[in-house]
Amino acid sequence: MFRFTAVTIVVLATLLGPRTVEAQDCKVLLIPCMYEGVPFALTVVDAETDQPLAEVHGLAEWQNYAYHGRNGPLMVQDAVSGADGVLRFPKWGRFTAISAVSCAASIPL
Repeated sequence: MFRFTAVTIVVLATLLGPRTVEAQDCKVLLIPCMYEGVPFALTVVDAETDQPLAEVHGLAEWQNYAYHGRNGPLMVQDAVSGADGVLRFPKWGRFTAISAVSCAASIPL
């Protein structure tokens, strides 16, 4: 009885199912994204004396991560500490960049 039911379901699904399946063209969607960074500071100190260190070079890098991985640096800033040992990174942005997204990554359209 189970075998007859299974065969009947397969036959009906074949007869009543869609005749053809249309392939979807892969398109690239351009999506505007807003980017900005807040200002921040950090103090560099000597590990042994706990005194601030002057003229230390620091680098801050913001990366753009998406479903396809990393897409290079979004913003890079460098700073040099003063006599107080503080590295200060200013705010940046509010700018819009266009990101390209492809439907090849299974994004429904």
